[in-house]
Amino acid sequence: MAVKIDTTPTRTENLITFTLDKELIPPGTGLSYPNKETAQSHSIAKALFELNGVESVWILGNSIQVSKSDNIRWASLKAKCVETIAATA
Repeated sequence: MAVKIDTTPTRTENLITFTLDKELIPPGTGLSYPNKETAQSHSIAKALFELNGVESVWILGNSIQVSKSDNIRWASLKAKCVETIAATA
C-alpha cells in the first residue's frame, strides 16, 4: 500500500514538512540529521541526502522536515523529496 504524503510550508523559506499517514518513529521522539554523514544509519534520511540541495533532515513521529540550500528552489526539489520518501518509507 502506498504511503500518503502531505507537504506543509513553514515560516522558514528553506524548510518544509512532509507528513506521512504512518508513524516513522515513536511519537514524542525525534531524529536529527544535520548532514549526509550523520544520516547513514537511517534509510529515508540517507536517501534524501542523495538529492541535490538537501542540507538537513529531521524525523519526528510521522513527519519529516527537510531544509534545502539557498540556491535550490522547492519547485525542483519538493517532488523529488516526496518520491524519495514514498520509495523508502
